[in-house]
Formats: sequence, structure tokens, C-alpha cells
Amino acid sequence: MISSTQVDSLYSRVEKCKEEDRKREELLDELVAKLQATTEELKKTKLDLEHEISARRGLQEQNNELSSKLTAKPYVLVIVDADGYYFNGLNEGEEGGKKAADMLAKAVKEHIKSLGNDFDQCDIVVETYANTEGLGKTLVDNSQVRSINEWRHFWSGFVCRQRMFAHVDVGGGKEHADQRIRERVEFHSRIWQCKRVFLGCCHDAGYATFLGQFVSTGKITLLKDGVCHPKLEALGLPTVEFRGLFTGPVASGVSGASKGGKRFQNPFAWQMRLLPVRIDNKSGLRYDRPVTVTIEDVKRIEKMRLCHWFYLTGACKGCDRVHQVEQRLTTDEFDSLWTIARRGECYNSRKKKVCHDPLCIYGHKP
Repeated sequence: MISSTQVDSLYSRVEKCKEEDRKREELLDELVAKLQATTEELKKTKLDLEHEISARRGLQEQNNELSSKLTAKPYVLVIVDADGYYFNGLNEGEEGGKKAADMLAKAVKEHIKSLGNDFDQCDIVVETYANTEGLGKTLVDNSQVRSINEWRHFWSGFVCRQRMFAHVDVGGGKEHADQRIRERVEFHSRIWQCKRVFLGCCHDAGYATFLGQFVSTGKITLLKDGVCHPKLEALGLPTVEFRGLFTGPVASGVSGASKGGKRFQNPFAWQMRLLPVRIDNKSGLRYDRPVTVTIEDVKRIEKMRLCHWFYLTGACKGCDRVHQVEQRLTTDEFDSLWTIARRGECYNSRKKKVCHDPLCIYGHKP
């Protein structure tokens, strides 16, 4: 028979077993909880790892792309507003275009040598923009080129001569060339490989506000054709001029200046600004291009005593006013001088006849 002492001992041992079972269950519960927590952490870590791998691949692709860009050949870009800049050799057709292309390429190549080692291996890209058909017809009418085909052949020779030269016909419209040029400047100025943009637009003050944003970038250089508009000069952008590359169209058959004395020729006169002229076939009225000038500019030009014919049309048969080829007028100065010349009424207009001379600088009344 089991004694009470033994029974107590058994109860004690049973209680100990129960306590051990409880502790074991607590341990198992704790282990399960930790396992679940570890499993969740593992899932999160796995997701983080997948994200890191994906991000690393993306960074590697970006790095490869940047490396590719950095190893791509750099270039300089020349953009010319050909509605206002006239190449030498326009009347020489295809050969004239080839000569102009060679001259431009050589001039740019020699210039960038002085800019440092970063420019040693640069390609030279050239883009010219103009209303090709409209400007060609005007040049033919003014005997600057013999035919539209000669004009087209010039551009054909120009773009075919150099592998990275292009000419873009922007069609009619006052702002078409300006808008395309602005878009191209913005695009290329953001490209690392584009080391410099040479921009031929110094005749047009309308570019001043747009170019202000590039003053601190060091990427824009103004390509001068003699004179540079004061508003563009005020920007402080670097400038360069390639002598002999551009010329203003020379007037032909100009008449109306005083007789006698020394004859003067101005190859840089910008008589294209005298156009367009519109004549109403029904009424016979002539409408010259409207101009907007300031009183201050007109008064300043009056004091300079500039020859109207010399600076507006390119030729004077002789007078005692100022004739200086190196003094090239800005657009505002040209229009101010023309405003002064318009004060005098055209001979045909005084006789109540229609004046058909596209280069007549005088006023025409109904």
C-alpha cells in the first residue's frame, strides 16, 4: 500500500511535470511567434532585396547610358538665320554653295582650336534656316541671283559638300525661322556632347530676351555678320566674326542719287528690308513695308548725316553725306533712316503714277 508520503511525492512530481509542460508550451508558443516574426522579416527583406536588385539594374543601365554618352563624339553647332545672313557666292549656284560650306567649315575649325583641348575632336554641325522659296524669288526680282534654280543649286552644293551641313526651308511666315531656331538652341544646349552653339542672329533684336537664359551657361557664342544689334550686345555673350563668309546683297541698277561726284558702293547694305512691296492692281496704290521707330532713334540718325542710298540700297552716285562701309546699320537704325528718306515723296508718286521700283526708298502717297 502507498503511503501518504509517497502520494505527496507523486503529486509533487506530477505538478513538476505539469509545470514543465506549461513551460514547454510557453517555449513552443514563443518559438512559433518568433518564427512567424522572422518569416515576416524575411519576406520584407526579400522584397527589399528585390527592390535593391531592380534599382541596381536601373542604375547600371543609367550608368551604361551615361557612359555611352560620355564616350560619344562631341560637336559644335552652327545655326544661321539665313533670312538675314547672306553667304558670299549666292549667284554662283552649286559651286558657290560648295565654296561657302568649305569656308564656313574651315573658319569654325580654326576658331575652336583656340577654345582649348575640349574642342580638339569636335565634329562641326551646321544648320541654316530660311524661307527658301520666298527669299529666292526676292533675290531674283532684285537681280541678286539669275534664277530660282541657281538659288536652289547654291543650297544643294552647300549641304552636299559637308556631311553634317543641313538647310531647312521653313516656308513663309515672319516667325517661322525664329521659332525653329529657338527650339534647336534649347534642345542642343541641354546635350552634354554639344560643346558650343554658334548662333548667327545678330541682326534681329527679337532673340535678345530668349538668349538671356543662356548667358551663364557658356554654351552660346554669337556669330556676327558685321554689326550686332545693341540689345544682343548688351547680353555680354561672346562673339565671333568670320570675315568674307557673309555679305549683304548688293543693289543693282539703282538710280535716283545726285549726279556727278564720286560713286560709292556698299556691299553690306541690307536692302532686303525695303521689301515686301505690294501694289494693288485695282486702285494702283503702292504699299511699302510698315516700320516702327522711336523719335529718339530718328533724331540720332538725322545727326549722323548718313547717305540714304548708300545705306539703304547699297549704291550712291555721289553726294556729300557719310559713306562708310564698315558702319553697318542695325535693323532699328535701318528703319529709322528709311523713315527719314520717306519724308521725301517719290517722283512717280508726285506725278500720280505707280512706282514699280522695289528698291525705291522714298514715300508713296495715294
